[in-house]
Amino acid sequence: MRAETGCKTALLAVIVSLAALTAREAAFAQTAVATDEAQQQLVEQIRGIQAREGVHSEALIDPLTQLAMLLEQSGDDALAIAVIDQALDVVLNTRGLHSLDQLPLLRQAIRAEEARGNLSGAGGREQELLEVARRHPSDLQTVSIFREAADKRMAFLARLKIGEDYERCDSIFPLECTMGALNEARPLYAEAIEVILRNHLYSSDELRELEASLVRTVRDNLASTFLNDPTHRDSGAVLSNARRRENCFAAPPGWATHWDKQTDSEELHPGDPRMLGLIADRLDWLESHDAPGESATERDGPEGLPTRGSIITLYSFVRRSLLRSYNYEVASAAPALAQVNAFLQVADWDLLYDCNSIALKEYERAYAWLRETRAVQAIEESFSPHTPVVLPTFEPNPFASAAAEESTGYVDVAFTITKLGEPQRVTVVEATPAATDDAKERIVTLIKRSRFRPRVVDDVFGRTSRVVVRYPLSNLP
Repeated sequence: MRAETGCKTALLAVIVSLAALTAREAAFAQTAVATDEAQQQLVEQIRGIQAREGVHSEALIDPLTQLAMLLEQSGDDALAIAVIDQALDVVLNTRGLHSLDQLPLLRQAIRAEEARGNLSGAGGREQELLEVARRHPSDLQTVSIFREAADKRMAFLARLKIGEDYERCDSIFPLECTMGALNEARPLYAEAIEVILRNHLYSSDELRELEASLVRTVRDNLASTFLNDPTHRDSGAVLSNARRRENCFAAPPGWATHWDKQTDSEELHPGDPRMLGLIADRLDWLESHDAPGESATERDGPEGLPTRGSIITLYSFVRRSLLRSYNYEVASAAPALAQVNAFLQVADWDLLYDCNSIALKEYERAYAWLRETRAVQAIEESFSPHTPVVLPTFEPNPFASAAAEESTGYVDVAFTITKLGEPQRVTVVEATPAATDDAKERIVTLIKRSRFRPRVVDDVFGRTSRVVVRYPLSNLP
């Protein structure tokens, strides 16, 4: 007991000698007992450095950080935060106000604040963390800072969708809470993307993952905008409803249009090596003219639905992301087939929003290149797969599941896919006994409201094609 009391006194002396604590933290510190041997050793090490070099010695940073971690592990979160603050004070005095050395300490403080239930304090620490990261716009260490902050908001949304965390909403209306998190997540993903672009790391897998996350925020934005209750809803169905309410009314704005004109004038196509220089120019231009986080102007119409201008903006936002993803494949000299697949995603998105002339030209350009290179397998996988490609391709294909059909049952449906990817003459051709009339009707409705990638039949792109798909009953929501 005497040893424990001595260690407690030493620990308190270390903290108080570094800086004055708030009354609450001091009261907590007076009851803390450092029983762990590692804590005792760190306390003695810190006291020795203080005596020799002063309370702002750079040598204090590591032992203070380690001590805070041990206190956090033992559940002494309030005292851990006090120690972290002292370590931060040393960093600021020795390495500057905006040093990246603050990052691990601020992350540690966020964890400790969350552990003791101080969500407001954790939010304040996160803002400090982001502010430091923004002072270093080209440092790759900051990518994880922005991404984690965005992921945290998307995880919060996921919990909302299953009925959790409503108490953390600032408003009693879930829609407002959802939109706030989405509006915060989107620019954070964009900031992470911009850091990677400034380092010209176009082959980065993380860059592609971030673009996919950015698209997901827009998808969820549509779900929240079109439905008064954004929870327990299918985002794929929402996209389908969105494109039927508002189609493509104008050519894509900004640098995307400029891009199309240049590629057309030079008669370039996916896989052409001359695309490399052109795309490098586009990516450089992107940084100052069309940053990934460019915000959409969303004007609500009657009953909270977005106006035409809003949908075009959301359509364009996703299109730019898909175009950037294609540009990354070319700029990083990815295999030609990877470039074509990325290019097809842009065409898919244009077709989904009824930009038919633009989409068909893009499909034909990609198909022509595949034919010229005799990429027979790629043509089959892209334009003639056994299971038709459902748009958009970043949503799960409901007909590509490996579900246990024998135990749950299935429905086989035949339909025709037109040159514009529209389903026609949808009929049920076979079904297991477990398939009810209601299930059959729902599956037929799903197909009728879907859009598919046009197919190649007998070496002709866009020819009407009859297909049969199997839909496992286990996939029904």
